[in-house]
Amino acid sequence: MINIDDNCSPILNGDMNAIAYPHNRSSVNVYEANTMYWDFLDTNNLALLSHTLDVQRPWTHCQAFGKDQFQNTIYLFGRIDDILLPANLASQCLPCQACDQGLSDHLPLLAHIPTDILNACIPPIAQ
Repeated sequence: MINIDDNCSPILNGDMNAIAYPHNRSSVNVYEANTMYWDFLDTNNLALLSHTLDVQRPWTHCQAFGKDQFQNTIYLFGRIDDILLPANLASQCLPCQACDQGLSDHLPLLAHIPTDILNACIPPIAQ
């Protein structure tokens, strides 16, 4: 559980090593890390910033897991990089964008988060 101060808004981002939705993986397997991640999101009322391709989020992880009948490597693809905000704030943000469509699990994500929804206090620059 995240201890949330009324005067701040948590922003969590990074390589979560778990998928947020079952359709974020090319296989139908569900792993313990996934259910732990889903519980974490639920318990803390967090939501992902949507992505411009929400129906088919771009792959951000490519893992070799076996060989096919011709000895070609078979890959598992999944989306494990995310930006999280409290659910009520995440819905107010523009969709984030992936900076690259590579097969890395360190795919940079670009987010547009309006400071006014964060209740941020940015002091004016002294002249």
